[in-house]
Amino acid sequence: MQSIKQKYQNFVTNNKVVNIIDSLLNSIYFPYFIGFLCVLSNFFALEIAFYTIIFIVGTLNLVFCEDTKPILVIILFFQMGMSFKNGISQNPNPELPTIYDNQAVVTYLIIGSSILVISMIFNLIIFNQYQKLFKNSLIILPGLIALFTGYLLGGAFSSYWTIDNFIYNLSHLVPFILIYIYYADIGFKDRKSFIKYASTLMLVTALVIVLQIAFIYLTYDNVIVNGTIERFFIRTGWAVQNSFAGLLVLAIPFIFYLIINEKKKWFYIICLVLSILATIMTLSRNGFLLLGFEAICIIFYLIYKIKVKKRTILISLGAILGISAILIVVFYSRFSEL
Repeated sequence: MQSIKQKYQNFVTNNKVVNIIDSLLNSIYFPYFIGFLCVLSNFFALEIAFYTIIFIVGTLNLVFCEDTKPILVIILFFQMGMSFKNGISQNPNPELPTIYDNQAVVTYLIIGSSILVISMIFNLIIFNQYQKLFKNSLIILPGLIALFTGYLLGGAFSSYWTIDNFIYNLSHLVPFILIYIYYADIGFKDRKSFIKYASTLMLVTALVIVLQIAFIYLTYDNVIVNGTIERFFIRTGWAVQNSFAGLLVLAIPFIFYLIINEKKKWFYIICLVLSILATIMTLSRNGFLLLGFEAICIIFYLIYKIKVKKRTILISLGAILGISAILIVVFYSRFSEL
């Protein structure tokens, strides 16, 4: 006699509607869809609508799908949908209440998040996913916890440090820890398809940030003042300039992977160029250094992999990029005055 788990798994496998939901959510285009909604939420302060869609889609994925790659999209973009108007990172009108000061909204977010957590527990049990937990993630988890603890308490002894800083840091760390544990162990069914899916997700993340940076430069009055770029104001509701640069630099190797392994290379090359330009526009010194380091690593990889005839071109390109990175760092103060 079949158990409840077996009956439910058979239902999920054989139901046409569930199969359609599974195909749509695990489609390579799903990250683009959520990224588009994220941009709308960020530009036009549509967080409630964005979070509602996130809650519905996430619950459907966890309840009906064994392969839960889409949850990675939700975790990553959940905070990125926070608009400048309602932002925690920088509120342009701190004297005015935001949606996060509304108790009903906070309660709604807590309920929605709780439903996702319950759905995740359901997924772990009904699909026997719990048996895979901590088989891979324990390898470096202690080191990550120590690193994150240092980040969480950063600035704790400063007179400017408040509980808001702690909450803000915590909102960054919790998603990273959950992502690592979940996806190191059970978050995807097919590892090969997951690499392409994750690369596409990082590509979309870079494009979302590119659009947000463009929005900042085009609409914020205090970014360019008397011909000088005020880098402090290169921020939106969820992140500051270094956060932008960090995610952009993190996305570049994934975009490079897509250029090498996928068709429509011109599209990925354009995305790579936009990501590099956006990183420069953040005026983040850390971003410049990491970008230069990545360029050198990528160029040496290409030199190693392709034919000797093209090495001269690549070496020249590498030299140009390396020198450019050094000049940007050395003349950073001059560059910020452009």
